[in-house]
Amino acid sequence: MKLEQLEKEILDYIDNTEYSQQTDLKKYRQKQEQVKVKTNNRVWVYSLVSSMVAVVIIFCAILPFVLKKDAPQEKLVYTTQAEIDFYNLDLFEQVYPLLDNKPKQLKFAPFNKKASQKIVDSQNQKVLGAFAELEFTFDNTNKAILTMYIINEKYDIKPIDTQIETDETIVWTDNIIVNYLEGSNGELAYYEFSFNYQGYRHYYKLCPQQVCEKETLFNNVFK
Repeated sequence: MKLEQLEKEILDYIDNTEYSQQTDLKKYRQKQEQVKVKTNNRVWVYSLVSSMVAVVIIFCAILPFVLKKDAPQEKLVYTTQAEIDFYNLDLFEQVYPLLDNKPKQLKFAPFNKKASQKIVDSQNQKVLGAFAELEFTFDNTNKAILTMYIINEKYDIKPIDTQIETDETIVWTDNIIVNYLEGSNGELAYYEFSFNYQGYRHYYKLCPQQVCEKETLFNNVFK
């Protein structure tokens, strides 16, 4: 082999080998870049999923409290007389201390107590409210009977009707909005009014023996 031919083959080999190495190195670098991109994608996706899971866990934890706070509390309904009991109280003054939250306590003129009772759940004896019937005398001869119920707003006691259907309201002491109704039973007038105050529903019915102005009646019953 001539020297010139040998030199040419050696140079060709070197050129081809260098090209092949460069090509292999380029492929290797491309694979490394792909691995790096995939790794970065995995890290990004993992971080995103972790953040979403954390948000879901926190949301699930606080959601029941938010809904419980915003949702109106359902009343416990008593549908029959057998679900409640009445227990006599020795003194009318015992009515208010047995109730929670110190509901609106009206100041009455001197009266004769006919009845005062606490209303309880017949199963667990939980106090639901109170009932009283009081007798007042004014103008020496005129007597008025006051029937009253004070029921905790958390309870709906169907056998005790304290609803007044009227469009007429009056503003009473402490700016209390009162539902008011005036009616008659034959020749005898009666006056009903109800209002909600400090978590309790109040109902009062006044029945005088003789017809009189309601202002006179109220002024001789409530002080």
